[in-house]
Amino acid sequence: MQTIGILCLHRRPKQRDTLRLPNSSVQLPNPRPFIESCIKARLSVWGCKADEIKLDEVKVGTTKENLEAAIKGESHERDARYPEFLSQANQDKATAAVRSFTFAVNAEKEHAKLYQDALDNLGHNAATDYFVCSVCGFTTTQLPAKNCPSCHNGVEKFLKIS
Repeated sequence: MQTIGILCLHRRPKQRDTLRLPNSSVQLPNPRPFIESCIKARLSVWGCKADEIKLDEVKVGTTKENLEAAIKGESHERDARYPEFLSQANQDKATAAVRSFTFAVNAEKEHAKLYQDALDNLGHNAATDYFVCSVCGFTTTQLPAKNCPSCHNGVEKFLKIS
């Protein structure tokens, strides 16, 4: 079984949720439509389908608490974790890692915004389409006019997730 420690909707200090593939039943924490859409959007970049994932057991709070935890986690990755990784990759002259971590920082910025928007509109969230860049994972609710703002590939690289 392959484990990817990237999808983290509910973080607590020193705790990491993992994504397990394949052949696992779906166990989404508090599977509200917004959360399900975000999960599908993030996983589609890796070619995963919702019925192929299983999240490790986590303590699920209210939707408000879960969104607050997600915002905190995305913000930590954006502000601390990936910048540290980027610094080390630059020192090591690991250009592929620099590229990957740069994409990750950009994605985390947008993820934090999406979660904040969901929290700000909690209880009044409209159905939303998401657009995910298949190259770098950048996720947004508005298809960019020309290119991905993170990796600069054309909009044809975006996948629409409804």
